[in-house]
Amino acid sequence: MALYKHGQAWTLHRCVGPVSGHGHAGLNGTVSVLFRARSGQLLCQDIPYSAIVKPECEQQARMIAVTGFEMRATSNAATRKTARLSLRLPEAQDINFTADLFSRKELVAHRPDPHPDAPEESAARLARDMAHWKDHGFGRWTALADGNLVGFGGVTVSKEFDGLNLSYHLHPDYWGHGFATELVTEAVRFAFEDVGIRRVIGLVRPANPAARRVLERCGFSFEREVMLHGAPTNLYVRER
Repeated sequence: MALYKHGQAWTLHRCVGPVSGHGHAGLNGTVSVLFRARSGQLLCQDIPYSAIVKPECEQQARMIAVTGFEMRATSNAATRKTARLSLRLPEAQDINFTADLFSRKELVAHRPDPHPDAPEESAARLARDMAHWKDHGFGRWTALADGNLVGFGGVTVSKEFDGLNLSYHLHPDYWGHGFATELVTEAVRFAFEDVGIRRVIGLVRPANPAARRVLERCGFSFEREVMLHGAPTNLYVRER
């Protein structure tokens, strides 16, 4: 989200304080925020919305006002439907499927350390997905086809890179049927139209060409190589 102060362009890095003030969706108040300039400089300051928000960013500003930049999507975020997939919030009852999914060697083969997750690691992964929904109002969905669990996917807040982070994991039994493309397409649509974000990223290991092809089919372009968890990773971007 682009914000302006004293004629310079700043990017909202993260909220570090509560919203104060009242008015229309809080837009007449102030918030303590951490900004990053193009130069990389960070600035922490109480900023009035009226002084920094471009008119076309009003929707995102209201999200900030209500949630402290923990962006809250529309009420239909929790459940979605595509041509063949039903998407819902992750639930504790998904644990057995999650543990089985991340125990599959073919699913983790592209990792720098290609060891399957232990059951407790899968449980922690599911807990993080559930917590993201609670904290942000959106996140990775549980995906079902014909009533059967097929995987997880969606967009989440990135702590390291600009834009929402797109990720998905499908059970190998459902590879090669176009479900990944279908899920990514819906996640990107949701990020742009419901959340109102303008940039979605996808992080792909060089050893995972299938994921790269999915992103490319969905309109993503290679931007640069980054280091993620100590290993080279390709960062792909799609902008609105």
